Amino acid sequence: ENGRNDDYPLDASGVGWTSTGFNTTTSNIGPWISGNAPFQAGVIDAFPPGTPAVLGGIDAADNGQNLVTTYLFRKNFTLNAEQANINNWSLDYVFDDGAIVYINGTEVFRSAGIPDGVITTTTLSGLGEETSRSSSQVDLSGILDEGPNTIAVELHQTTLDSSDAGFLLDLLPASSSPTAGFAFVDDTFEGTNDAGSADGTLNPNGGFSGGGIDVTIGGKNFLTGFFNPASSGGWKKTFTVAEASSIEVSVRYRMVLDSSYEGDEFGQALLEIDGVRYGNSSGNSLSQLNGGAGVNQDTGWRVYTNSIFLAAGEHDIVLGAYNNQSNSGTEVTQVFFDDIQIGTPARPAAICGPNSQIAGRDVLSLTGGELAPGQSCSFRVGVSIPASAPFGDYKNRTSLISTVVGGRRLVGFPATDTLDVVPIPLAFSSSFSPSNISLNGTSTLTFSIDNQGSQAEATDVTFSATLPDGMALAADPEATSTCGGDLTAPAGGNTFNFSNGTIGAGEVCTVTVDVVGQTTGNLNMTSGNLLSTLGDSGTTSSTLSINPPPAFSMSFTPDEINAGQVSTLTLTIDNRASNAPATDLNLTNELPDGLILANPSNARTTCQGGSLLAISGTDQFSYSGGTVPAGQICTVSVGITSSEGANYLNTTQKLTSSLGDSGTASDSLDVLPTVSLALNVTGSTPTVLAGSGRDNLGYVVIITNNGPSTATNIVIDFAETLPPGVIVENALAGLGTYDQSSWTIPALGTGGEATLGITYTVPQDTQAGTNSIVATATLTSVDQVNLNQANNSATETTSIVAGVDLIVTKTGSDDPVIAGSGNGNLSYLIEVTNRGPLAATGLELTHIPSLGDGIPIESVTPSIGAFNNQTWTVGDLAVGATASLEISLTVGPSAEAASPGFTSTSSVSAVDQAQINTGDESVTSSRNITREVDLTVLAESSRDPVLAGFNLPQNLFHTLTVTNQGPSDASGVSLQLSEILPEGVTVDSINPANETIFADSIWSVGNLAAGNSSSIIYYFQVPGTVTGGADLISSQATVNSSNEPLLNPEDDANSITTDIVSPSNTEIAGEDIKLDFQTGLFKQVVTITNNNLGALPAFRVLVGGLPIGVTVANSQGDVLGNSFLLFNQALESGESIELTVEYLQADASGGFEPTFEIELLDQVENQSAGEGVEVDRCEVLENGDVLIEFPSQIGATYTIQYSQNGEAWNNVVPDITAGGTRLQWIDNGPPKTISHPSGEKLRLYRVIKRDADQ
Repeated sequence: ENGRNDDYPLDASGVGWTSTGFNTTTSNIGPWISGNAPFQAGVIDAFPPGTPAVLGGIDAADNGQNLVTTYLFRKNFTLNAEQANINNWSLDYVFDDGAIVYINGTEVFRSAGIPDGVITTTTLSGLGEETSRSSSQVDLSGILDEGPNTIAVELHQTTLDSSDAGFLLDLLPASSSPTAGFAFVDDTFEGTNDAGSADGTLNPNGGFSGGGIDVTIGGKNFLTGFFNPASSGGWKKTFTVAEASSIEVSVRYRMVLDSSYEGDEFGQALLEIDGVRYGNSSGNSLSQLNGGAGVNQDTGWRVYTNSIFLAAGEHDIVLGAYNNQSNSGTEVTQVFFDDIQIGTPARPAAICGPNSQIAGRDVLSLTGGELAPGQSCSFRVGVSIPASAPFGDYKNRTSLISTVVGGRRLVGFPATDTLDVVPIPLAFSSSFSPSNISLNGTSTLTFSIDNQGSQAEATDVTFSATLPDGMALAADPEATSTCGGDLTAPAGGNTFNFSNGTIGAGEVCTVTVDVVGQTTGNLNMTSGNLLSTLGDSGTTSSTLSINPPPAFSMSFTPDEINAGQVSTLTLTIDNRASNAPATDLNLTNELPDGLILANPSNARTTCQGGSLLAISGTDQFSYSGGTVPAGQICTVSVGITSSEGANYLNTTQKLTSSLGDSGTASDSLDVLPTVSLALNVTGSTPTVLAGSGRDNLGYVVIITNNGPSTATNIVIDFAETLPPGVIVENALAGLGTYDQSSWTIPALGTGGEATLGITYTVPQDTQAGTNSIVATATLTSVDQVNLNQANNSATETTSIVAGVDLIVTKTGSDDPVIAGSGNGNLSYLIEVTNRGPLAATGLELTHIPSLGDGIPIESVTPSIGAFNNQTWTVGDLAVGATASLEISLTVGPSAEAASPGFTSTSSVSAVDQAQINTGDESVTSSRNITREVDLTVLAESSRDPVLAGFNLPQNLFHTLTVTNQGPSDASGVSLQLSEILPEGVTVDSINPANETIFADSIWSVGNLAAGNSSSIIYYFQVPGTVTGGADLISSQATVNSSNEPLLNPEDDANSITTDIVSPSNTEIAGEDIKLDFQTGLFKQVVTITNNNLGALPAFRVLVGGLPIGVTVANSQGDVLGNSFLLFNQALESGESIELTVEYLQADASGGFEPTFEIELLDQVENQSAGEGVEVDRCEVLENGDVLIEFPSQIGATYTIQYSQNGEAWNNVVPDITAGGTRLQWIDNGPPKTISHPSGEKLRLYRVIKRDADQ
């Protein structure tokens, strides 16, 4: 129960609930209740309506869920030794939702919903199948015992909210299971061949009581009356009979036929054993339902039982369905089967109580029976009658029946019944195969003698038969017997006899003979009585239908047509005199010469199926493989036409079919010949120029036959009107003959065309005139009817004019022109000449030049007339006179190179007279244009030398320039660039000119017009650490490509080099630091030596390493916190300069060691702009220094200059900014001045007050 977590039950002895010895009365979970399956809670769809709800627990838990998770079921049963040795068993079951089955404590089956692994009482199952039974095979080898056995099942819910639970289980030997061993087979009955139109299902819905099978057939969309085959399907099983005996076969079935079946359609439920059909309905079917009712038909559930004698061994049973045809998807037949029983068990299972047993074979004993008050029991046993048993009555009697009731033994009367054993006469039947034949056709008459219902052999089997009138034994009767005996069947006779035959028990034999149908109709044959040791089996009858071949006829509609029209040829196949369809219709019609199939052929047939081949334009058609049903007519029709007139007799080849030879069919068609002729006359020109040459005019007469027939004996009259002087030159007929004015054509086929050509010469002196030449062609006769009377005549006219012969020519050089090679570098002369015969007036020429970009017209000069906007107005030009037009152009530098690069066309565009001898009134001139360029390369440096470390970054740049010196514009220009750099020097950036590209050492300039230049600049980084030297930095540029040929290649490359002057190539030596007591300053002389190959233009000495409290008194500024002294003079290579550094230390204690660094600079240019200042004092001090003093303005800036001669003045750097109203300045030599004043003979000084904007 939900919430208790119960384990599986044990009894008082500890025996588990799945074991045989489990005692339910002492179970620790219970009580156990008893009942008959099926068991359900809620409603299970697979169970019969009204099944009681025995199982409880649905929605019964306190929380509203189901109270029970798992239900347990047990049953004890007893097996004899034979049953216990059966290995293969079938489980037919309904489990809602999942279950595990145990037999004698061993798990033998687990349904699909139960999970793998260990299962507990609270395990939930997957969803089960509750709408139908399921079936599974189990192998119980070594599990079953002779005697008591136990089957136990645990049923698990899928969820505690499930609305139902259900249990039903049958354990049966696999051979006894109602559906075990059955396999579905398509097309099982009547030789059907309609794959896919049948289907079968095991255990269908519908509430069967013992497992079931069903068959569904039909339901295919075939063409009504064209292809609607029969279909069938069934379930087949092979079973074994131990010894020959009558076996009882019982089956429960139901058939449903859809309402859409038509009146000539039906469905059947069928049972066959070993190919023999058994049943009580039409055609030995179990049941047959015919269509046409308009509603769904249902037989309801029925039971069929029959006792059938079967020999020992294997036999096949087939259960299924058949319908004779299906025309739509809704025409479906369904047949259901269940409770399938084959035979009765020799010893039935115990049914008079659980412990009852039946033992014995010839003498049976029932023991262990047990009946409750009001109960009864019954059982059946199979009784085998030996074939040797005499016929007669056999009385069977039981012993007294005894039982114990309330401790007392009670005795009942015996039971008795009588079995009458009688002979079973032979079953006697006959049939013709085929049952429908054509006249004089052959059919096999078969007599079937069936002893399957008897266990006794039949001997002295005898019968005879007399054939009806119109039927006789075949010339070769091929009489045979599988019954032994004697058979007399004379060829061509109408009587035969069979005698002394023998048929074993349970066997079937046949007697066959071939017969011939000599007259048409339904002929019935009735035999004499079949006699044997088993009695009189009566007569047998069968009917043979002998059918004539279908009648065959032909007709043309209409039977008379004009050539080219269409008549319908209809072949009629009449099978109304036959009871059988005529199948495999075959006919061919080869049309007589002159007739063909129309386009379209409109071929069609009302016969069923078959193939109709009729190709337009061919002379035959055929039809094969078709069918005309019994009692019906069908037709084959095609369109026929002809282009030639005649009376055509058409006869087919023989029509053959399954009913024989129908012969040929004939009819006649009259075709009247007709033609449609059309005439046309065309002239070579509507206006002929007099004097323009021999054969300057021609006419072509064309006659066309548009059919449909061949035109014969055509006569055409040709008339012409000619002015004086016109000469007839030649006349040529393409077909037929031309004499004077008459053209005769013997024959012209359909679609044919014939031509007549006549030429004329109109000389120069012929008088001009409009339509002065007239040519007319007229059809005068033809043998056939001409349908096109409106086109029997045609006329063409020609006018005559006079004219001039003008010739246009061109002269001038054809050499290529170099773009940019100078003004007027392309010129030519156009001339027009009048060769008569008339003087030209109103003469104009069009001159159309094709000018590319960069090709201007310089001048156009006509010899006569005027030129304006591409038109040269010449005016009058006498016979033999020539006029000229001179054109000059300039192919500029930008003109594209092309071949040709320039074209012009000069043509006569107007003249008052007509032109003769045309073809030379226009001339085209052209010139190729080429390009040539002279590219020069220039390389420049921003400075030389470069000062290492000065003016960083980009303290040096090289400019490389390419110039196009012409004469033409350049395109596709590129240069190969390279550079050589010493260690430490790097390229900072490369800047190509706009619209140029630099990549991978290639400078792609592209287009460069003549006279234009383009530059690329290399920016270098030359730090102060680089070692100085000559030509250390170099850049090279070489022309790499140009689309144009290059001139003067010697200037296509250039390079530039730059020296380096570097601080690393200088030496600094500092002397000892000494205190100047006069000034209170420490002084140190520092010597600077230039070891560079070039001069130092200027430099400053950075003083560092000074402790706090020590400053450079004569500092001229500071850089990054370091004071510096500036030397604003050039220091040549190899020269040295001594600079005095003054230090101020408040306590004058000394003890400091300064460091020095050289920084190169450009010289500061002298500044002379400003107002001169009066110097109050200029005095030489004791140590040779010079002191000057002058008044000052606070905040003003002053420049001190010195000179050796009063002409060239040098600035002292830096300037001085006044902090008071008077300033003193001391010249103590470098770095203020180039040398100490004590060493100079003359040194002049002056002071300039700087302007505010400087």
